[in-house]
Amino acid sequence: MRKHRVAWLIPGLLLVVMISAIAHGAEGFIVFHSNAHGSNWQIYRASADGSNITRITFNDALDSYPRISPDGTQVAFQSSRDGAWSLYKIDIDGKNTTQLTSLPTQERFPSWSPDGRYIVFQDRRQSKWQIYRIKADGTDEVRLTNNNYNDAWPAYSPDGKKIAFATDRAGLWQIWVMNADGSEQTCLTELDGRYPAWSPDGKYIVFQSNRDGDMEIYGMTADGKNQTRLTFSPGEDEFPTWSPDGSKIIFNSSRTGAPKIFIMDADGSNQRMLLDTGHTDGFPHWHK
Repeated sequence: MRKHRVAWLIPGLLLVVMISAIAHGAEGFIVFHSNAHGSNWQIYRASADGSNITRITFNDALDSYPRISPDGTQVAFQSSRDGAWSLYKIDIDGKNTTQLTSLPTQERFPSWSPDGRYIVFQDRRQSKWQIYRIKADGTDEVRLTNNNYNDAWPAYSPDGKKIAFATDRAGLWQIWVMNADGSEQTCLTELDGRYPAWSPDGKYIVFQSNRDGDMEIYGMTADGKNQTRLTFSPGEDEFPTWSPDGSKIIFNSSRTGAPKIFIMDADGSNQRMLLDTGHTDGFPHWHK
């Protein structure tokens, strides 16, 4: 094991944190969606360095937002193949597709619990997005939020005890956190914040925000403090997620035109394109 030093420069404060990391940050694989083989998004897999791109799903609908199970054997994703967005899972080799939800609403943005037993997601049943939980086989649905606003983009903490999410209940999107059972919902960001993603050690959260005029990536400690802008590009930077060792962040960026998958160090340095199919690529997720 070695240490990666991550420095987030904040006005009046230099926050230096130490994140444990494995020796090779480029290990593992990435899943993402792309329309590389036609007009519809499908699910793809690539090596962590962006090579060896392989298509996983094959259909005429939209398959999007892939999320790898904690054991690396399956991918949960959202698909429009039944007319409305529903949740599915598939083996990492593209075999054994299973439908998890089948309501005529909009089930989207799945997130696995760290033990692989549950999946949380958002659904819009009464005109507003709310957050729900199911078992990994699609059974035993539980509603976790219940209000007249939009709650979206849920993400389990690495210890499974909390769920970060975004809500517009204050009149703008903010990052909130709650216990895994939906209790003790607390605001972390007073300014705009969307699409939270926990660091592997649970100490930090990255998210996207347009608080400075366009969509960029920001980081903060898990208690909402030390909010720091990490990207400064003319395009939109969105949907950040961490490398398994916490040393890097991959994300979507339109800085070169159509959305592509970029990578940077956890402090925002060394930003570069990770992979390019020549088409629209998005919603990356990295597994060791």
